[in-house]
Amino acid sequence: LLANSYYYYHNEYTPITGRKRIKAFTSSQFRKISKAEAEMYIERYRDKLLPATHPAAIRVQKITAQLLQGNKELQEMVINNDIKSWSICVVDEPVRNAFVLPSGHIFVFTGMLNFIDNDNQLAVVIGHEMSHAYLSHAVELMSKAQFLDMLIIFVMAAIWTIIPYDGIALITQWYYRKCIDLMCRLPYSRKLEKEADYVGIQFAAKSCFDVRECSVFWSKMSQVEKLEMKVTNESTYVPEWLSTHPLSEKHVNHINKLIPKVSILVSKPESRVSLYLICFEGIAKIVSKLFINILEKDCVTIKQAGEGMLKNGCLLKGQVVLRYFKQS
Repeated sequence: LLANSYYYYHNEYTPITGRKRIKAFTSSQFRKISKAEAEMYIERYRDKLLPATHPAAIRVQKITAQLLQGNKELQEMVINNDIKSWSICVVDEPVRNAFVLPSGHIFVFTGMLNFIDNDNQLAVVIGHEMSHAYLSHAVELMSKAQFLDMLIIFVMAAIWTIIPYDGIALITQWYYRKCIDLMCRLPYSRKLEKEADYVGIQFAAKSCFDVRECSVFWSKMSQVEKLEMKVTNESTYVPEWLSTHPLSEKHVNHINKLIPKVSILVSKPESRVSLYLICFEGIAKIVSKLFINILEKDCVTIKQAGEGMLKNGCLLKGQVVLRYFKQS
């Protein structure tokens, strides 16, 4: 009865994917944990964080802003006080890595920025990491770990009772822990990575990014990893069943299956409107720079508008109309 009550009160469904899961921590409890984690990472990389005015930081800011604008779910995380804000931290290290903490801190390493080919690839990488925060995967993993640790404690007690010899008991305990990792923790982590792929690619598509670049990115990652192993003559290959992430090759196959599904999703009328508005705003910025930088006599007037559309040579986007004309 107690177990059923615990399951009932801690049971919920993930947003977007609708997967059933258990969360053993409340939002307020986990906010304290995530805050401490964020402070730890900021302190670790304090001397390597690029200033907000650095071109690399500005690039990440621009991509993140477009992802936030295209996905109200990410905006609502701040409104609902799930996170205080989305914060960008660009770390000057030659590591191909990026991650987002549950607190909303987005860490991108310069090694990743140098590796990717374009902003579309950067968008799918950041979108993937932001989806981990949106789906509360960290809370879920901690909840799973709590359950497994309780199970391990009972099994360990039984082992030490049945096998009174220290050496044999320790070996049995080590073997059991490895089995738990290989059969529960690691497969579950890979499952969450695939879910983050699905949600993250939606975030990127809804923000007017070309999600086909996600497949290109992982294909490149796979080839580079193979090349690095040949050049260094080191066997750094880690089998998938020993990793928290799917292999890069399998990532490519998984992404290629997701792209058509996402294309159908964003082809819905309500999604197209959102995409058009974001794309129109991008066009407005490009045209604005073109006119201001090249045509000195150009005039830009900004007025209020209600809907997003193209009309009489003017670009209407949300609450703003950008009107361009050349003085005679």
